[in-house]
Amino acid sequence: MPKWEDPNQEPLLPHLRVRLEHRGTKASYEADLVDFNRFAVVATGQDLPKPPVSPDLLADYVRDLHKRGFRRETTRRRLCAIAAWYKESDIEKDPRRNDKVKRAWDEIKKDEDRKKERRLAALQTVAYDMLDSLDADYDTHVRPSNQVTLSYLRDRALILVLYFGGMTRTEIATLYRENIIEYPGEDKTLLLKVNTSGEKLDEKTKTKVWVTPKRTRLAFLRRNADPDRCPVRALSQWILKAGIKDGYVFRGVMLNGNMTQSLAPRGVHEIVTNRMRRIDVVDVDVSQLSTHSLRIGLAGSLAIDGKTDREILAAVGLRTFDGSMQHVVTQGRALQGTSSGAKVRTL
Repeated sequence: MPKWEDPNQEPLLPHLRVRLEHRGTKASYEADLVDFNRFAVVATGQDLPKPPVSPDLLADYVRDLHKRGFRRETTRRRLCAIAAWYKESDIEKDPRRNDKVKRAWDEIKKDEDRKKERRLAALQTVAYDMLDSLDADYDTHVRPSNQVTLSYLRDRALILVLYFGGMTRTEIATLYRENIIEYPGEDKTLLLKVNTSGEKLDEKTKTKVWVTPKRTRLAFLRRNADPDRCPVRALSQWILKAGIKDGYVFRGVMLNGNMTQSLAPRGVHEIVTNRMRRIDVVDVDVSQLSTHSLRIGLAGSLAIDGKTDREILAAVGLRTFDGSMQHVVTQGRALQGTSSGAKVRTL
């Protein structure tokens, strides 16, 4: 994320100060106004005057933030800082309600939403191709020495659990051993108590805790008739071989065979995307695939198989479909009757 870093920064202009009770908010707003002032210097050749400022300047600033790579949430906070600056100067008019500013805001919102729509759905075949690629590397480089590496078992389990559990990389990274329960039944389905929100560090106890509001869901892992494609078997093999009795299920594996205490969501992303780049998908740029592509792909596969919206939402852990997921499900409905595992489609 782009950020101004200037240790020799001069004090804020007097009319740019915002008096707020919360120290953190005050510091953030003042830093935001410094950035806005620097933009104004470049755009107009002079420091900001006292508010109100030109709506055209505000709209251009919103577009500039988007071009510099700032997320929409950051742009929203910058506008809130400018609104607080107006209020501090006894100006009742809210700059965020100006038509030109709102138009610029809508432009970046549409652009971000459009990028989300471009996410590719990796159907079941992609997950299986990733496993085949992983197995081929293992057969070539490791099997001749009669060794079974931990990273190989972990990556197989990670790919299968990620896909068939409809999980996100954060859910994978924060999965605990004690939250894996075997459902009493003939098929021995595994129930995974998944944290959908991630974790945070409690400042008082210095321990990781569930975020507030706490929201969990149950992810179901059902056995596959093919043992080499079975997520339950792959996960069980990894846990047994790694000797994981408590704590995080998925962990980093070092070159000497030792394991870390956990595996960061970014690490999950890198493992999956690196493997995706090793496979060949016809007419698809695999660099556009991500961990989320597997989750979207599961929704598409279930739609092709005729599952209801309620069943699909439960499988991927959502309450409602977002734009990209809805598009995939709609396209999947049109493909009902075809084999979801026999084709790769960029829905």
